[in-house]
Amino acid sequence: MIKEQAGIAAESWREVQPGFVVKLSDNIVRNANYVAGKGDKVDVYTVSLVRRITQRESHIEWLFFRLEENDHPLWLLAKIIDQKVTLAVLAEPQDLISGNRQELINRQEYWLFQEPNDPDHIVYDELDFATEIYWVIDNPNGSPNTKDITYRMKEQGVLYGLATHIPPLFTAEPVVGVVIEYSTEDDPDNPEVVIMEIGGEEGEYGGKITVLFGAPILSVDVQVSSPTGKSVVKIEPQVVEREGFFSSLKKKLGL
Repeated sequence: MIKEQAGIAAESWREVQPGFVVKLSDNIVRNANYVAGKGDKVDVYTVSLVRRITQRESHIEWLFFRLEENDHPLWLLAKIIDQKVTLAVLAEPQDLISGNRQELINRQEYWLFQEPNDPDHIVYDELDFATEIYWVIDNPNGSPNTKDITYRMKEQGVLYGLATHIPPLFTAEPVVGVVIEYSTEDDPDNPEVVIMEIGGEEGEYGGKITVLFGAPILSVDVQVSSPTGKSVVKIEPQVVEREGFFSSLKKKLGL
């Protein structure tokens, strides 16, 4: 697992806005092709949305940058804890459409939640997220068999914060933002899962839930610039070690 990268200025990431350009290194590009569903080389993306979720009690800030350049966008995550930054590239499985709790249950996505007390009379806003997620991927050795993956909720548990967006997605912001992180040692290609639930605090069906799969990346593998071409993410010289590097989302996304 890649630890916090103190060489990245946290404030630089807070300056990133829609319209900014994100260039991923060749190491990331090979995998972005799978997510994009294209055979051509896609390495430059445009930020279309910035989602900021803050959790004051834990001093955690998540900056989710939605990257557009194809039919299946990526998310770049900058997670800030006490001014230390970790980065990840994440994507939504194409066969898992975001929705509120009722919509996901109606699509039989039961695995996202713990079993309710009364399955015949579900109270959607009282559902608890699963502590373990079970996923099946193609065997990485190329055999016809599949491999079962178990993602376990991180020790921090379910974190509730406040979410804002640029541009705004809700009439009144901030709204409630929930973040749950999972990890596994079973799949070194995609060791991370992040679930977001945004809004829905005034309804009985919860907010919009998005599930993302991916892995950490290094600061040296991403460049961010403003529309004028000026680099905005400042990185200090540092020696980094590549562990658990993001190598392929293809199996996870079923492409």
